[in-house]
Amino acid sequence: MVSGEVTVQLYKGSTTVVAMSSVYGLNHASFSAVAGFNFNVNASPGFIELYTLQMRTAAQLKQKGK
Repeated sequence: MVSGEVTVQLYKGSTTVVAMSSVYGLNHASFSAVAGFNFNVNASPGFIELYTLQMRTAAQLKQKGK
């Protein structure tokens, strides 16, 4: 389901999205401190480090096998 409002700018045959809003958008309740949770953006590097650990370990083992 798609619902909401989009404002576009028309200029010389091209369109650019200027603004958009939706009750189902991510800023409605997920990362917005005003309407949702207080998301600590400083937590991202630790998550990325753990998430990519498996790929990095596999790449190191592949390099050693050559």
